[in-house]
Amino acid sequence: MDSDASGNLDIDECEDLAELLLKQRDDYSDLTEIDKKNLMDEIFNEMDLDGSGYVSYHELKVYLTRKLTA
Repeated sequence: MDSDASGNLDIDECEDLAELLLKQRDDYSDLTEIDKKNLMDEIFNEMDLDGSGYVSYHELKVYLTRKLTA
């Protein structure tokens, strides 16, 4: 996931995870590519708690914990 071994994830590195999350939606097959891109950006912004443009391990853990317990 952290392809550049920076210790943080950028938006491109989060793409696979965002895609997996989107596939859980009932309306996934109806989404256009633009819809998918917009929703993936939205997911990334939800994960990036401090607005740095990167997702830290802590931010990812917080996001996934919220999603799993929702």
